[in-house]
Amino acid sequence: MAKVMTVGRNTVNTYTYLKSAAELNLKIAEKTEDGQLYYCMSSLMFSAFTLEAYLNHIGSELLPSWQDVDRTSPRNKLNAVCSLLQFPPDFSKEPYQSFVRIFKLRNTLAHGRTENIKGVWKKRIPQINGAIPPESFWQKECVPDVARRIYDAMLKIIREIHVKAGKKGDPFAIMSHGIAVEPVGPN
Repeated sequence: MAKVMTVGRNTVNTYTYLKSAAELNLKIAEKTEDGQLYYCMSSLMFSAFTLEAYLNHIGSELLPSWQDVDRTSPRNKLNAVCSLLQFPPDFSKEPYQSFVRIFKLRNTLAHGRTENIKGVWKKRIPQINGAIPPESFWQKECVPDVARRIYDAMLKIIREIHVKAGKKGDPFAIMSHGIAVEPVGPN
């Protein structure tokens, strides 16, 4: 039996998949304490990845020379997009305060270093032996309420940019779309 190959193209909106990963890890982190730090960490990282991927997505639609901006920092990308759309982000207020926070965390983890932290060890509840050591910046951030706040801020920023860019509908509604053309014949 001859195999028939169909050709076509598919556009994959990577940011939508990253958003789903952030959301899934956040939901798990909010439901369980087992592995919670790692689920929060994953949600936070995927929230940062989603935001940067969306900036690349919309930036390449708005600016033909986006490749010149593509290798700059996420903040520069946000500033470029907002400049094109003629609205300045206010980093002193939410959701843009969280933009600064999430990329500080992303950079801390992406360029991780061993840390020596001094501080007071906290006592655990009496039923558990030992004490809780002082935590690093990133460990303090990897908790459900921070992960939720960052995730929600990421959604608000993307939706605001989407509207300002004149786009209609939910920016996360279409994960990919494509077209297949006539079969090309046997392989």
